[in-house]
Amino acid sequence: MPKTLDVLIGLATIMLCFSLGVTVVTQAAVSLSNRRGKCLLYGIERLLRQIWPDLGQDLTRRIAQFLLRHPLIATHENRLASVLQREEMVILLLEAAAGESSASLDPVAKGALCGVLAKSGIADPSAVLAEIRSTAQDLEKLRPELAASERRTMAILKVASGPFTAKLFGWFDQTIDRVTERFTAHAHVLSVVMAALITFIFQLDAIWIIQRLSSDDATRTAIVAQAQLLADQYRATEEKSAGNPPSQQQIAIATYDNLGLIQTPAQMPWREWLRGWGTWHRMAGGLLSVLLLSLGAPFWYNVLQNFVRFKSLLSGRDDEQRHSRQSLDRGDGADAKEADSGAMG
Repeated sequence: MPKTLDVLIGLATIMLCFSLGVTVVTQAAVSLSNRRGKCLLYGIERLLRQIWPDLGQDLTRRIAQFLLRHPLIATHENRLASVLQREEMVILLLEAAAGESSASLDPVAKGALCGVLAKSGIADPSAVLAEIRSTAQDLEKLRPELAASERRTMAILKVASGPFTAKLFGWFDQTIDRVTERFTAHAHVLSVVMAALITFIFQLDAIWIIQRLSSDDATRTAIVAQAQLLADQYRATEEKSAGNPPSQQQIAIATYDNLGLIQTPAQMPWREWLRGWGTWHRMAGGLLSVLLLSLGAPFWYNVLQNFVRFKSLLSGRDDEQRHSRQSLDRGDGADAKEADSGAMG
């Protein structure tokens, strides 16, 4: 049992080390591609088409882009916002129709927006905006404990209740749920791709690693010794200043390299390195590695912590049993001495 547990701890340690890399690269790719903003744009477009089917795909896209590129919503002028609250959406649409927005909506889209708002019972967006602001200000005086978003929502529902707000508020939360699901699916696909890339570069073979950990005591001991250090690094916020010592992840990868658990093109001619994937056994181990790495660093961190706690629990029980045996042995020895003394007397 202790050997099997050490093998599992060793495997979890290696998976945590490389899944940290998968997580970092995936997050960087998501950020650079503005994937959250694109998924939100997809959702806002469909929400606008649900509210106003007559707008058409082109106009809803232009309005949705206007909302997510607004300078008070987007973090950068060339990037789509990744967060939009429903009361913010109402206010921005009304401001765009009233011509009071700091960002300008193109004339065609603005005319179409004014038309659908008028059909929804908001013929004068400027007057509705003024009343919403006045109501929100009164609520702040009367209910200062309320959050600003709550006051705005209450003001909108009081002043601009009608088909527009009923449809928007009715569908907004469900739309954001679908946006979250879409983003999660995209991120998961990207993490699998990154896991495959890292597996391919390092020739990470989970089956062979398990066999090596099972048969080589020195390798197993070296990997298990890094388990808690790597887990601690996962929890800690890593400093970025130059001159810091190498992170535990870098040290771990260097150890795996020295032990021969991984191989990179930098270690040998690339043709010889590529032949490392030449067997079905290696390809099956690589596929298993991709699946394991795609589970993510949080998963492997929790698994590793559970294994380490279980090992500590077993070690504690072993110590208790050893102490009990020693106590019994001492008691038996004392009884034997007493018996010998009585016989001599």
